[in-house]
Amino acid sequence: MDAQSGVLYSIDANSASINRVSLDTGELIDRFTPPILCKPEGACGLAYTGRSLFMSDSTDPERVIYELSPVDGTIWNSFPSPSPQVDGLAYTDGTLYALDFAGDRIFALDPLDGTVLATLEPGVDIVGGMAAGDGVLYASRIRPAAIFSVDAQSGEVLDEWASPVLLPTGLSAVEDRLYVGDFTGGRVAVLDRDTGALQGDFTSGLGDVAAVAAGRVEEGLPYAVRLDPPQELLREDGRVDVTVEAGMYDAAGRLLYENNHTQMRITLGGGLVDTTVYTTTGGKVSLEFSFEPGTALNVRAEVDGLEPAERALRVVSPVSRTQAEFVWDEMRPGLIEVKAYLYDAGDVLAVDDTNTVSFAVLAGRALLVGAPKAKPSEGTASSWLYTDGINTDIVVETRVRSIVGVAAFNTGNMSRLEGRDGMALTDDFVAGRDNLPPSAAVGLRAVHVGGGRVEVAWDKVPEDGARYFVPFGEQMIVRNGIEGYRVMRSDAGGFYAEVAALPAGTNRFVDAVDERGGPYVYQIIVSDADNWRLTDIVPASGADIARTVVMVTVGIDAEGQEVRGLFDDDGDVDLDDFFLFSDEFGKDASDTAFDGRFDLDGDGAVGLDDFFLFADNFGKEAVEW
Repeated sequence: MDAQSGVLYSIDANSASINRVSLDTGELIDRFTPPILCKPEGACGLAYTGRSLFMSDSTDPERVIYELSPVDGTIWNSFPSPSPQVDGLAYTDGTLYALDFAGDRIFALDPLDGTVLATLEPGVDIVGGMAAGDGVLYASRIRPAAIFSVDAQSGEVLDEWASPVLLPTGLSAVEDRLYVGDFTGGRVAVLDRDTGALQGDFTSGLGDVAAVAAGRVEEGLPYAVRLDPPQELLREDGRVDVTVEAGMYDAAGRLLYENNHTQMRITLGGGLVDTTVYTTTGGKVSLEFSFEPGTALNVRAEVDGLEPAERALRVVSPVSRTQAEFVWDEMRPGLIEVKAYLYDAGDVLAVDDTNTVSFAVLAGRALLVGAPKAKPSEGTASSWLYTDGINTDIVVETRVRSIVGVAAFNTGNMSRLEGRDGMALTDDFVAGRDNLPPSAAVGLRAVHVGGGRVEVAWDKVPEDGARYFVPFGEQMIVRNGIEGYRVMRSDAGGFYAEVAALPAGTNRFVDAVDERGGPYVYQIIVSDADNWRLTDIVPASGADIARTVVMVTVGIDAEGQEVRGLFDDDGDVDLDDFFLFSDEFGKDASDTAFDGRFDLDGDGAVGLDDFFLFADNFGKEAVEW
């Protein structure tokens, strides 16, 4: 029917069908069978939104409220009923109302998922039907037959009329009229909403009227079918596991997560041809397939009465080789971007393979300061290296699953002060240098010692000051110990930057930092003439905690004075901060779990001096921190 035309729906309990009648002419337009059968007792509810119908049946064993297509009764949504004794439904202004005839109460529901928004108790016997509009609810009583008007906010009864029909089992309000279904008379009476005066009736083949709903037809559809982007997993055997999900969503993009009843038809074309009807679970249908890489697939998801969703897929064509490019950024001296290009068997970018790319420095005077693992985008992933600019061969490994690529790069006479637009990739080593890095430094610890100073210490490596022979190909070469140590620092998760280059024989350094910065994380590079060696430290391990310095949070109060002791960062120093402080009391920097935030005086221990500082700040409130 055209938008804004009036339509009335009634449930015929005798034929278990829904009748559609024109409000303008009173003529029966058509009828269809709903997904549930309203039993002869007539304890059913019906409500019309202008775009869909809500229906309930108190004898339904699933105890569900269904939302249906107003054309053929296709289920578009469903959610649990707030009571097993609901036999009246009404809809207005985005709220669904349900009449509980056993408890003589009315539930206000969210029409998306059935969440109870409010419960109204008019204090009278109500059973049979409901209507709503303009802040007023209408509810019927069967014996003696009556109709009540109820305030939609308070639940207070505003008025009571004698029913013009013997058995009022359905109500609906449209503009200034109230429609009352008569179960025994097979008709719908039309009343004036203000006075209750009889205006006329509908009698065109309605049967046993168990429920009534009416309203003006509105344009548009309440829901949309959506196909989510597929999830693809490349297996070790080379096949690709593909998960495709289709869901039901409202106009705001919310999933109908309570909907377990919609029948969705999935049609496949291309690499697999099939049409199957599935029932939604939590508003979705999830399908899993296994394909050969590169398979083309078309997926179409349909629900009767709604716009279908369609997606063309090209299943992952996996990486078969990688190629690296090294790019020097003249604005960031010492940093080299490593770009890994991923190619499939057709020697084109493997844009669909989203497996993680791992980066590692195998040899050379370079440190991986970017992410060791990265997700590719459009067939490319990248990370960053740090180098001192001295002529060196850097060997980098890129790995995607079992696909490994190794690239060597010579920095030439690159200076810290002179940048380059780009650097060329070489396939082989370009000089006769060894690729045997020295031992890694162990025992790394960093401790805040006050005054914005951090003491960094580590154990000397065995090669420090030693002259020794190492195998190189088929011969032995002499090594004259190490060149020295480089202290690297990361501030608040940023790239590591060099803060000191120290000679061999040194294993201690005091770093100056901003007390308001951090956390600061330290790393030690052991360097010889040809290679750097970095300690491999597992995140969140004891070694990782030991090299991390968390600074004391310092706030400023309204008078511009410092506030210390803001351990929970809520802006004031209170009992919550005290409980946190007491848990750390007695710890010092020798403890791997030492937390520098509680070392208020920066002496490397949480003791009485810190307690007195905390007590001095107790009760203060920071306006900036």
